[in-house]
Amino acid sequence: MKKTSHLAFCSIAASLNVLFLIFSNFIPFLNYSICFLCGCLITAIALEINLKSAFLVYFVVSIACIFTIFSNYNVFLYIAFVGHYPIIKLLLNRLKKAIKILVKFLILLAIAFLLNLAYFSIFAAINKNGIITLALNKNGIFHLALILTFLVLMAYDFLISSFIVFYNNKLKGKFFKN
Repeated sequence: MKKTSHLAFCSIAASLNVLFLIFSNFIPFLNYSICFLCGCLITAIALEINLKSAFLVYFVVSIACIFTIFSNYNVFLYIAFVGHYPIIKLLLNRLKKAIKILVKFLILLAIAFLLNLAYFSIFAAINKNGIITLALNKNGIFHLALILTFLVLMAYDFLISSFIVFYNNKLKGKFFKN
């Protein structure tokens, strides 16, 4: 495949990612579907070209979205998880099965913790002494949210795995003729 074809494919995928994230402002009931679609585009780049190009597209889309889309949860979700996880997943597929499962579990748990910490830190409260305290353990909501976020991330992992199998079986090589 020629480098110009790589560049064109990556540019189209990056622009589609930014466009989908902009549309997520106008179609709020498709938030997670749009994020999954952006992850599929990153996966297609990683499978069709290479991981370096996929990471570069993720980086470019993240920077473009930071400067063009303000206060959008999907942009935060894309930057924090959806954009780079397909690349990490393809790197993890090279490991032995037992190590892969352990590392994947730890990565998903860490990302779920950081996503919830970032979300709940927005709801910081100032107590009587003027000290800022995080509302993390109020009625165990943080723990419940952590478990639910972890389950959603596991579902996303399953969907990306299914997309990888589908892409390898049906779509790989259809975009570029060797």
